[in-house]
Amino acid sequence: RSGRSRARRIWEGGHALLRRALSCSTPLLFVEITEGAGAGRQYVLFEDLPECVPLGDEISRCTEREGLGARGGAIDAYIPLLASRIRSMHETGIDHETLTADSVLIHRQGSRCEIAFGELESIRIRRSVSRRRVAAALARLECSLDSRGLLRHRHRVRFLRGYLRSRRHVEWKGFWREIAAARRHLPPGTETARIGSIGPAGPGVRS
Repeated sequence: RSGRSRARRIWEGGHALLRRALSCSTPLLFVEITEGAGAGRQYVLFEDLPECVPLGDEISRCTEREGLGARGGAIDAYIPLLASRIRSMHETGIDHETLTADSVLIHRQGSRCEIAFGELESIRIRRSVSRRRVAAALARLECSLDSRGLLRHRHRVRFLRGYLRSRRHVEWKGFWREIAAARRHLPPGTETARIGSIGPAGPGVRS
């Protein structure tokens, strides 16, 4: 892993998602400058992903536009899709190590929405994503939403039941407790942590 540059990890993470029919801003190419005055610089060129907003910002916009009463409804609208896409990601061996309200993106496509993922440097490809890693990822996402005052009890229940829909052998209340335990072990500042991947959601070239 130490031999893979940051730009390469971003490129590989994006294409790992795309091969699994999961959405992200497509990395088109990456460049690593190894010699001369620019040695050490890295660039990634992304395909534009228009009308794409972080989940937390999208819910905040709904709140500002329609009032505080719209907040719960905005989350309710995205829960089934969010649960489905995160479940698909984990079931196909993708572990997103900074899954938060900033790295989960709402991608509008006309009248419909899709879930996309940013912060591609945090993508890890595993033979399988362990239950412990799943609990940690969901705890991180929950913490980031909760820090904005966006979550209610019913949201957690609905999301978890949707996420576990294809895992009938997992008892949701027990898994709820595992997520709560994982949340207690998150490092301080997790709710606001961002690693600043190159071009996490949008177009252009960044270094």
